[in-house]
Amino acid sequence: MSLPRLLTAIRALPPTPFRTTGQPQLFDALEGIVARTLSLPADAGDAAIEAKQAGMSDSMRRRVKAAEDALGAIEANKALDKYPTSYNLLHPAHDPEYYERMLTGVRRSQQGIGRSWWKRFFQVRGSA
Repeated sequence: MSLPRLLTAIRALPPTPFRTTGQPQLFDALEGIVARTLSLPADAGDAAIEAKQAGMSDSMRRRVKAAEDALGAIEANKALDKYPTSYNLLHPAHDPEYYERMLTGVRRSQQGIGRSWWKRFFQVRGSA
């Protein structure tokens, strides 16, 4: 496993949909952690990254491999495969449509469609 592949995997993470352009994203944070850990300058080119990788210790190489494996597991949804969500968790008894309404609200908010003030105030369930 290599440092350039780790940085490529970090940069390939999708942006968070609720943060506007210019706000920090998950990949910004992860890239900053790698840069601080390896003392890389912010504008490090490929040559600087390759030079840093050549001088890494064995323990640092293992950490880079572990980080790359963790990113691969996130991308492959391995946790969801290992721990599947049950029907009862997705449809709680007190409000079976809770998560469906929440996802609908998220999608509508991404489009800029909000709920009226009285529906928020009185906590009216159902359509927006």
